[in-house]
Amino acid sequence: MKRFIEVILVHASIFLGNSRASNAIEPDSKEEIKNNIELALYKNASIYLNYWNRSFTGAIVKYDTERHSIIMKNV
Repeated sequence: MKRFIEVILVHASIFLGNSRASNAIEPDSKEEIKNNIELALYKNASIYLNYWNRSFTGAIVKYDTERHSIIMKNV
């Protein structure tokens, strides 16, 4: 419960402008994202992707690990 309240306070502080949000993705989070992409590719599952001001829904056709790019087909 204490950790939950700490997270709420941090987000409230960012929302009110008292502190800045970090833009960096943590290394563990990057690995988790990569694992989820590979799992969705294996299951041929549809995903919802937000990129800048656009959003996409579709199935992953190819995931290029070298260039960190995803090729999707619209579902």
